[in-house]
Amino acid sequence: MSRLASEAELVKLGRALGAEPEALAFLDGVAAAELRSLRAAVHALAFDQDRTLFERLAALVEPLPTR
Repeated sequence: MSRLASEAELVKLGRALGAEPEALAFLDGVAAAELRSLRAAVHALAFDQDRTLFERLAALVEPLPTR
C-alpha cells in the first residue's frame, strides 16, 4: 500500500482512539493493512465492552415503523 493509505489509516485509528494522528507517530512505517487490522480490533473491543448498551438500544429501535 502507499504512504497515503497508511496516513489515512493513522487518521482513522486516531479518531477511533480519540487521539491526534501525531500521537500515533510511532506507527509511521506500518503497512496500511496492518493499521486497518488494528483499527478493526479497536472497534471490536469497544463494541464488545458496550454490547449490553447496544443490545438495549437495538431493542428500542426494533418496534419503530420503517415508513
